[in-house]
Amino acid sequence: MRESIFGFSFEPLVHYFLQKSAVSSLYENFNKYTTAINSTKNEEEEFSLSNKEVVFRNTSILSPFGELRVEPIEPRQRLNAVTGKIIGLLDANKPNGDVVMGIIQNYLSQRGVRDFISEVKPVVTRPAPDSIIKKLSKADAIVLSFADCGSCTTGLAMDQAVLEREGVPTVAVVTSFFAAHYARIAESMGTPHLPIVVVEHPLGDGATREMAQKKAEKIPRNILEALTFPANDLKEKYSARKWIELRSEL
Repeated sequence: MRESIFGFSFEPLVHYFLQKSAVSSLYENFNKYTTAINSTKNEEEEFSLSNKEVVFRNTSILSPFGELRVEPIEPRQRLNAVTGKIIGLLDANKPNGDVVMGIIQNYLSQRGVRDFISEVKPVVTRPAPDSIIKKLSKADAIVLSFADCGSCTTGLAMDQAVLEREGVPTVAVVTSFFAAHYARIAESMGTPHLPIVVVEHPLGDGATREMAQKKAEKIPRNILEALTFPANDLKEKYSARKWIELRSEL
């Protein structure tokens, strides 16, 4: 039966409201269903967590800063003179190393050195092996040459620190660019005042043999002083620690 007023049919409106009512009812039922599922899920999670054992573990946090674990020492007593002495020569195995060490050896020979113990590091980036350290420790004093890069600087500073702890006076040749880094390694080894003679950078990589020779000819007298100066004068003029202080002032 079709209802109408003044010829207007209400059938389309009735169908529209019936459909809207059905959709609304379906949407309402869907919300109730999803709410029930979420509620059950949350209860399951809470139940699961409540039945789990909570374990607390200790976590170690490491500091990136070095920690001094050795007793600091002063540089060993220097020689009165090099005349009649045996001098150890540790070549770091850098390019032009033979040029620099040759000039130093020739100068010391002219000052009366009796003999030399010459060793070359097998790996430039690592500390010298114990066998080399043992041979060099028989000398009256030792010259180490040279440090002019990051890894070789670390290795040579460690070598010098070990030899000083063996009781042998030493001096190392270091380029200006890496002097502060060398000093920090020396400090971490408990030998902050290792004697070093600083040369203008570069000396190995990036320098020709002629450049290396010209720079090396300026340092033999400083090498001799660093092996023979009294303790106070040695620290004032050749202490590696000075280069940390100079860098901090820049």
